[in-house]
Amino acid sequence: MTACKIITLVIIISSLNNRNSAGSNYLHFKYSETVNNFLDTNVKIGNVIEYVGTIIEGDIIKAEKKFKKNIQIWKVNIHLPSGGFVEIEISASEKKILQIEADEGPFEYDIEPGEGIVSFNTAKKNAEEHSGLKILKWVLKQNKEKYEYNFWVFTKSGKAQVKIDAGSGELILNNKKKK
Repeated sequence: MTACKIITLVIIISSLNNRNSAGSNYLHFKYSETVNNFLDTNVKIGNVIEYVGTIIEGDIIKAEKKFKKNIQIWKVNIHLPSGGFVEIEISASEKKILQIEADEGPFEYDIEPGEGIVSFNTAKKNAEEHSGLKILKWVLKQNKEKYEYNFWVFTKSGKAQVKIDAGSGELILNNKKKK
């Protein structure tokens, strides 16, 4: 091989490496960012398991750390003595409930989510009294600065949602004016 061919070959290989380096650098950065975020957490799995035990009684069948909207969360699945399942999302940076959800019953249990939030049984009772129907599924989540329970019930016209203020236990009415 002549020196000119060797230099041309080196230039071609170098340009191929430079084309792929932008993509690989991006992936390397994202991977490193993810790994570093997983390592840097205030709430460890032992703390999460202990905290969940103060909220609800049941067997933890799965606890994993995930990302949700660029924040770290602990997602914990619990099998309850009544036969139902509940999924709790807890912030990995502070011991704070982000969401509690149950997709199917029986809903024969109580959950004490914490200070300033009414118990699940209180909210469920209010939702069932308002709708006159049994609950199909429910979720407790933060909506802006407040927590609310959302209950889905099956009506003659289809599924309906009943919202309960988790701070007061009162029904949230949608006061949207029709034009």
